[in-house]
Amino acid sequence: MRYDKILRIVGLLDVTMALSLLEPSKIRPSILVDYPYPNVRFEPSRIDKIVGELPYQRIFEESISQQRKVSFHLAYAVMMAESNGNPRAISEEGAMGLMQLMPETAKMLGVKDPYDPKQNSRGGVKHLSYLMTHYSDERAAVAAYNLGEFRVNRLIKKHGEEWWEKGRIPRETREYVKKVFAFKEEYKKVSL
Repeated sequence: MRYDKILRIVGLLDVTMALSLLEPSKIRPSILVDYPYPNVRFEPSRIDKIVGELPYQRIFEESISQQRKVSFHLAYAVMMAESNGNPRAISEEGAMGLMQLMPETAKMLGVKDPYDPKQNSRGGVKHLSYLMTHYSDERAAVAAYNLGEFRVNRLIKKHGEEWWEKGRIPRETREYVKKVFAFKEEYKKVSL
């Protein structure tokens, strides 16, 4: 059971890197990674060699230590939902890096190189911390990270505490929030 949980997390990472850590003779069809690479299989006895430490874990721990409002699990879950751990990720809207910072947001947060994992994670965690302080509610903060503060404020103003239930929230944002909290719970369950 533990391997299944770890493999779901590994499935979110760079599988090419993970496979390079295994000897080809040791890769057997024993466990299927179901997301997002359904055809990749790993041998459970070698999983510790693949995982060890989450990519960018130390960078996120450093960023978190400066921002008290955000847990490591939440920040890391946001990063995985945003970029799948790819520091070179670029969205169609122009968001960049691990935490998918928009150019204006990156500039406002003092991020000079949005593709630098350290700068991007610091900026993203700082922004998430601000949203946590502003909303005092993880769901609202995560929704605002995705949808934008202005739109979440408008939903809260119109619907009050029932903004999530009664508000017209885009499907993408609802799915994003669910994904972040699912990732967060997985990272809490699996001690690496």
